[in-house]
Amino acid sequence: MSMHERLSMTRTEHGNRRSSSSRLWSWGRRALAIGAVLAIVSVGTAASAQESPGTPDEDDEEVGGPLDEELDNYWSVDRDVDVIQEKLYKREGRFAVGLFGGLMSSEPFFWYTPVGARADYYITDQWGIEVEGMFMGSVFRHDTDLTNFLQDSRDNAFTTEEDTLDQFQWRAHALAVWHPLYGKLAFLQRKLAHFDINLAAGFGAVSVNRPDVASGGARSGSSTALEPNFVFGGGVKFFINNHFVLRLEGRGNLYRGAMRYKNKELGSRQVSKPATTVDAKELNFIQRLNFTADFLAGVSYMF
Repeated sequence: MSMHERLSMTRTEHGNRRSSSSRLWSWGRRALAIGAVLAIVSVGTAASAQESPGTPDEDDEEVGGPLDEELDNYWSVDRDVDVIQEKLYKREGRFAVGLFGGLMSSEPFFWYTPVGARADYYITDQWGIEVEGMFMGSVFRHDTDLTNFLQDSRDNAFTTEEDTLDQFQWRAHALAVWHPLYGKLAFLQRKLAHFDINLAAGFGAVSVNRPDVASGGARSGSSTALEPNFVFGGGVKFFINNHFVLRLEGRGNLYRGAMRYKNKELGSRQVSKPATTVDAKELNFIQRLNFTADFLAGVSYMF
């Protein structure tokens, strides 16, 4: 073997040995780096475990603190919710006094603007007793268009005292009042209004001025009569505050009207009294019943 070949073989072996040691060194550095990273991660995990010890259940309870309690209250079925359950305004055992006015327009010859006063005592929140009186005579009585027409067309032949039926003077009642419904509503989304719906019924008396009828059928003047009166109706009460109440009501009244007669032959009813009972007969109590309607608005004070 020549010298040149020996030198070439020596260089190849030397190069192979250098390449192998380079690869070993590279793998060593990589292993060292991986070991360092694993060591850092292990140290960090141990440190966090020392800072927050406890079981997983305890950690779950502590995470969030007060926020967890708020979330529990929000999602819980048994959470406390602020609602208005009771009536804000109580009536049981209280008295009330008030004033009112209104309109009565169910008479053919007159329409009225009655004014009156009332007093209440509430046995419970649902039941109460009411006494009221209203005045409808004099300046509170107004002629209808029919009355004006008859006065203009017949001149002195028609007078309201002798040719009309009853003219109301005053009315007084004692009623039982039931308040079955109580509610609340938002007025213009600004104020919470409390109200109730009530029903009322009772008895009383009405004073009327009605024409006098002579035995021959002619009317001569008028006189005052006092008749029993049955009243019924309903209304709405709006509570302004704990003492003042706004009241809106509609009332119907049944009372015994003036005596009239039924013509036996024609079957028609007439006001004039017949000379004999052969041609006509008097109407009974049921047939004489008249109905009037009142629409009232007022304010009451509870104490």
